[in-house]
Amino acid sequence: MPDLRLSVVQYLNTVPLIWGMLHGEQRGKFELQLTVPSGCAEAISCHQADVGIVPSIEYQRIDGVQIIPGMSIASKREVRSVLLLSKMPIAKVQTVALDESSRTSAALVRHPDEQVLFARR
Repeated sequence: MPDLRLSVVQYLNTVPLIWGMLHGEQRGKFELQLTVPSGCAEAISCHQADVGIVPSIEYQRIDGVQIIPGMSIASKREVRSVLLLSKMPIAKVQTVALDESSRTSAALVRHPDEQVLFARR
């Protein structure tokens, strides 16, 4: 049977989920693809991975995906994962450049149905 293909985020917050696959008893039992969150979503969407740590926004966008119960990277409090930097007052901002590695953060800024950060502007 071929190895299960896992697409995982190459960030510190995934270490508790993948440590054993990298250094422990599970080492070598999976095909690991280390990438950014949007890369995980892309791998799942294109069937290049069987399991992935995908941005939360992608669960509703990718057909046929299922959440593995009890597995997530989450916080009960704010995480400050979206950082907006400007050299001018926010009221004068007309365009925003986005880091495409995080689709959830990008959706919070720009998508009309999911717009949260600029809902009042």
